[in-house]
Amino acid sequence: MRLYLDTLRCATGLAFRKLTSPGSVQGSIIQGFKRPTLELRNGGRIVLGKRSQSRAGLTLIADGGTIEVGMHCQFNTNVSVTAVERVKIGEGCSFANNVVVVDHDHAFGEDSLFDASEVSIGDDVWVGANAVILKGVRVADHCVIAAGAVVTNDVQPEYSIWGGCPARMISMRPDAYE
Repeated sequence: MRLYLDTLRCATGLAFRKLTSPGSVQGSIIQGFKRPTLELRNGGRIVLGKRSQSRAGLTLIADGGTIEVGMHCQFNTNVSVTAVERVKIGEGCSFANNVVVVDHDHAFGEDSLFDASEVSIGDDVWVGANAVILKGVRVADHCVIAAGAVVTNDVQPEYSIWGGCPARMISMRPDAYE
């Protein structure tokens, strides 16, 4: 069942533009210029921390999986997060334009439609424009992912800067040594 709504406010005060049910949403208000699109399918779940902000085009799709967003996160224009298993985003993270985070690939020639593995993004992570974070990736706290990076492996250690396709460690943040 798909619901198209201009505005819907649930008991938690969350405002969003589109809801596909069944599923559950928990959270606080996402401040922004336009309401985000939340799609819940197959019992998907979205949990939002307090005081997050978004610009136009934020799309969160929980297709049987769970998306958890920590407090004080910022999502610029056209950020897309999709979970068939689990995507966890820590507190104080910033996402630039056109970032994509997915926890799955299509499983061609297999019984299952998707090959999924949890994505975990630590606290205070900055993700540059047009970056892609793929299934199974764990990003340590305080890391930076450069614009256009395609992240296929874990991003370690804390305070590291990663870029390229596939992404590799470039350097460390200057504040890593403070």
